[in-house]
Amino acid sequence: MITPAVCAPPACAERTPSLALRLAEFMRGAFWRRRAINDLEKLDDRALRDIGVERGDIATHVDRAMTRITLSTLGR
Repeated sequence: MITPAVCAPPACAERTPSLALRLAEFMRGAFWRRRAINDLEKLDDRALRDIGVERGDIATHVDRAMTRITLSTLGR
């Protein structure tokens, strides 16, 4: 009796995430972004200056940090 070999084609090995998974990842990222912004906005101007952030640039700094974290997670 000959049994067929079971092997996954390369396309199956690298499946794209489902829409639900991508939506969940987006929501998780949005949650952590908002939380980081809220935490930094609670700091006074002196504390922000100590870490090199101006109040008007909080969102920009958070977005850059999240981009670096995402890219390092992906191994780029």
